[in-house]
Amino acid sequence: MNKSYFLEIALLPMLLTGCGKQDLIGYGEEGFIEYEKEGVYENVQLIEELNSKAAKTLIIGENTFVLKAYLWRDFMPSPDLDRDAMISINRLTDINSVKIPDNIRMIQQYVIYGNSIWIANYEKEERPSQPAYIIEEISRNGPKWGPKIYVDVVSKVYDTNTNKIYYIKCKNAYIDRTD
Repeated sequence: MNKSYFLEIALLPMLLTGCGKQDLIGYGEEGFIEYEKEGVYENVQLIEELNSKAAKTLIIGENTFVLKAYLWRDFMPSPDLDRDAMISINRLTDINSVKIPDNIRMIQQYVIYGNSIWIANYEKEERPSQPAYIIEEISRNGPKWGPKIYVDVVSKVYDTNTNKIYYIKCKNAYIDRTD
């Protein structure tokens, strides 16, 4: 047997796993390439659709909104093995400080990094109260992108009075790190 044959056998596991894409588990719904990390997909078509639907400024009734996104990964030592997964806080803010009516809800977020997208519902939990012109929602256990990179964030907003769905985006949100 020649040396090249042994090299090929040694490299075979790396070639089969995709050289760094070993978390790739196949095709999910609607042709998404789904990764082991729940909610992370590669779907250029969805990203293009979200970018075309999402506005930087959203007007619903008397309110004019912008989206602010705060993302980070926590690298503090902890026994929690997934402690350094991304956390994302999204704030829908009325730019004129007008009270947001109860019929406006943030229901889902999309964090876009290149051709990858993390889709997550917002968690239902008690958080410190915000002024009446801000809605704040949080998602946890995101992908381990960055830190110190920029992503785009899109939030799906629902008006319960009209049953309409809206999309608003925050471009170039920075993923920070805490230590």
